[in-house]
Amino acid sequence: MSDPNQGAFLPHTAAHGMHRSSATSPPVRATTTINHLDTTVRRLRTTARGLWVILRPYAGSFALALAALVIAVPINVLLDVSTMSRVFLIAVLISAISYGLWPAMFAALISVLIYDFFFIPPVYSLEIDSAADVINLAFFSVTAAAVSALAARVRRYAVLADKRALTAEKLAAFTRRIGGAMTIDEILDRSSEDIAAALATPVVTILADRDQLIREQAVSSGAGLDADQVERLQRTWAQRSKGQEAFAVDAWHFLGLPCDDDAFCLIGVRMARASSVIGAEARQLLDAFAQSTVSAVQQFRLRQRLNDARVQIEAEEFGATLLNSISHDLRGPLTAILGATSALAFHWRSLEDAEKLGLVKTAREETEQLNAYIGNLLDMTRLEFGAIGPNLVPLDLADVVGSATYKARDALSAHRLEIDLSEALPLVTADAALLQQTVVNLLDNAAKYAPPGSLITVAADCSANAVTLLILDEGPGLPNSELGRMFDKFYRSPANRGKQPGTGLGLAICRGLVEAMHGTIEARNRTERPGMCISITLPVAHENQLSQVE
Repeated sequence: MSDPNQGAFLPHTAAHGMHRSSATSPPVRATTTINHLDTTVRRLRTTARGLWVILRPYAGSFALALAALVIAVPINVLLDVSTMSRVFLIAVLISAISYGLWPAMFAALISVLIYDFFFIPPVYSLEIDSAADVINLAFFSVTAAAVSALAARVRRYAVLADKRALTAEKLAAFTRRIGGAMTIDEILDRSSEDIAAALATPVVTILADRDQLIREQAVSSGAGLDADQVERLQRTWAQRSKGQEAFAVDAWHFLGLPCDDDAFCLIGVRMARASSVIGAEARQLLDAFAQSTVSAVQQFRLRQRLNDARVQIEAEEFGATLLNSISHDLRGPLTAILGATSALAFHWRSLEDAEKLGLVKTAREETEQLNAYIGNLLDMTRLEFGAIGPNLVPLDLADVVGSATYKARDALSAHRLEIDLSEALPLVTADAALLQQTVVNLLDNAAKYAPPGSLITVAADCSANAVTLLILDEGPGLPNSELGRMFDKFYRSPANRGKQPGTGLGLAICRGLVEAMHGTIEARNRTERPGMCISITLPVAHENQLSQVE
């Protein structure tokens, strides 16, 4: 395979490779000629388009003057109107409104020449015989120039008003878009997209601190910065003079505006050439978009700080409430235990056996209550840190409910219990220990707030893909406004607060355990009688799980 660079040395090596030269030179020269012709044609086309953009208003003005002549000639022949200058004034006016001042002045000059050539004696000549015609033509020229100037001025104001209205509309839409952004990245992304669409050029938006770029928060629309440009931008930003807002890196023109004391927003616009500058109109539009972007970033960071402060205040208030609640709920059992054990220690000999047994029973009951409190706290901590991993297997609800009611027998001793579970219920997918603990907590909660002797019912309802376990009591229930909060941590209804001991963690633990088993738990007031109904919905076991059990 021949070296492609050998053709460059052919004029200097006449003694070698003459056959190769004659074989390869013509295609190379032909390709070079074709490329040169294509470049020339493209340049000519570009030049022609540029000239047409410049000359098009003047060509239109000339066409309007000729159209006025076509209209004026038959009017002059048929109606014998004394002057046709008004027709040409209309042409000048239309030219000024359509193209601006200088094309209108050109239309006025052409109209004066046409009017003199075709309508002022001697016709078909630029000579003027009468002084009155000279004055008439002079007044026509002045009127045409004044009309063109006034119309062009009105057009300039109208165009400026349209541009301002369009800019205001773009800014309003842009403000709405970035105002609905939920993150800093989304604000920068929408800012880059809208500014690039408005200026028709690639745009990059970067957050920076006083000396460093925050590179993970850089969003570009179109072609972004390469690695070398990023490094040069970093150096330029770090070495900028104090108060400098605008600077350039290669073909990128950057505008840096402070968002707050710690952050700056850099908006870069890529120009066609490194030597290009941003026009006055584009700079105004860029400044407006940049200010809106900065305002959006400032508002977001302010909302973030306010939210952090609110969360911190709520955390402190929650910590204080939690400490007070736990200290109050733990102090009661500890006081009772301390009193019972002190009485046993100091009055052992003087106490009757029945009194000793009563004090021991009191200490035991309070110890069990204290153990339940501590267990709830530990369970809540395990749920929040995801330490509970359920072992989901097919279960029979009747078995779980039976073991749960036996475990809660002491709490249910003062109530009537009714279990209404059909033998045709399908198996559910759940964790036996977690489901049993959930049912025990719900039964204990129902027994705590339902009056003694009332009925507590455990029932079930079945659908195609789920089984719902219902626990119904005949207690006072809750206002509908509080039903959504009863599963929150440490929440206790103001109506029941102080009447029953507790930390407000039982129902929160139930929700965490049920959700860990991919189920749902809900609460509602009973409609047919006073009381509460708490429902647990669990998925039905699949056939492959049943086959594994078998």
